[in-house]
This record gives sequence, C-alpha cells and structure tokens, in this order.
Amino acid sequence: MAIYAGNISGNKTHVRKYQVDGGITIDGGEPVITGTDVADNGGATTASTTAAAAMLGFATDTATSTDAQTGTTTDNVNSVSVVVSPDALWKAKLSNDASDDTALVVCSAAQAANAAGTTVTGCTDEATVWAYSGANVGAGYRRATDTATVVVAFPNDIAANDEFLETLVYLGYGTQMATLNTSLTQVAARTAVATTDYGVFDLILNDEANEGTTNSYALLFAGDHAYKPANS
Repeated sequence: MAIYAGNISGNKTHVRKYQVDGGITIDGGEPVITGTDVADNGGATTASTTAAAAMLGFATDTATSTDAQTGTTTDNVNSVSVVVSPDALWKAKLSNDASDDTALVVCSAAQAANAAGTTVTGCTDEATVWAYSGANVGAGYRRATDTATVVVAFPNDIAANDEFLETLVYLGYGTQMATLNTSLTQVAARTAVATTDYGVFDLILNDEANEGTTNSYALLFAGDHAYKPANS
C-alpha cells in the first residue's frame, strides 16, 4: 500500500474521518474523493487510476459501509481516516504494470556499448531513465526525449550489457504525472500517462544493489485537492 510520507511544507498533519459511501470498501493508501449526486453517493469514495478531481486526501486505514440494515447493534456505516492536508505526500511503489508488486523490467537485455552516454537501448520516448547496473549507477536519472535516446548524457561510457530501468512519470505537475495501478496504491510505472491528478514530488530510484526493480518509488501529491484546487 501507499504510505503517508509527510507534508511538503512540514506543517501539521490534519486527519479527518469521512463516512464511506454504502456498498464500497476504502483501503489504506487509496486516494479518496467525495461522492457525486449523479451516483447517489452519500459519502467518501475512491478515485480512479488516472483522475481524482477535488481529492479529499489519502486513506490511512480501511473501512467498509453497506446500504442494507445489519439488524443488529452494528452500524452499517463506517468511516475512514483521511489525511486532508493539501500538501501531503504519499510514497507509492513503482510496479511495472497494473498489478501490485510487479518487478520493473530492464529497458533491454542487450544494451549496446555507447561512448557518448546517450543511447539507452529499449528505453521509451519521454521516459525517466536511470542506471540499474554499470558505471552510471548513482548518476541520477535522465529524461528520454526520443526512443533509446537521452538528451543529457550519462557521465560515463555505457558499456555493452549495462542495464537501465525506466518509468513513464516525471517530477512536477503536468502531462507526465502518475497513473495508479488497479489497487490504487501503487504506480503503474510503464503505463503511458496523460494529464492526471496525481503529481510527482520526487522519485526514489534504486539500482541492482538496492533491488531497484522492486524497490523504487514515487512521492505523490494531490494535483487537484478539495481544500486547495489546482492552480488556485
């Protein structure tokens, strides 16, 4: 699941309980939005993998509500705890696809040698690329501006069979924002992205020694928050 990682401002964290809309479960780490009149929602509900307009925040626990009576003293309505600070950060794992915990796949198993440090075989246009093995480990990431090409050279020659990883998200708030996976708690790292409501504050990109294929993360923030809408 995604984990609360503090606030950009360092200010006090605010947590509020919201009634969960009947018939659904909200899990810890999921983005939470307000239900709409059109769907006859009566409380908080989950966002989608790409959109969370007027997001209330991210859930820190799990709660389920049902529409039907329980017939007992147990209430059929439950509430979920949500961090509502508009600048809250959430640490979400980079998964290779829409499933949970899928290891990132190297750009190519047959990297060609490149003395210029600009050709990364198999990387994707507009990807964020970093070294998984070889002399460029620890050099930070580069932006691919064409298939197999990074415009800012890596500092060292790229040797044959060096390995690189990539994700199709980039820092900031724009068209290279995160697409969440099916569980809404991890980032579908190699899914083509469009303008969404999940901004990327930072990337934690690890190499082979630090198990980067299963141990790399994005720090996410709400691009459009209910208490501070986008561009306000």
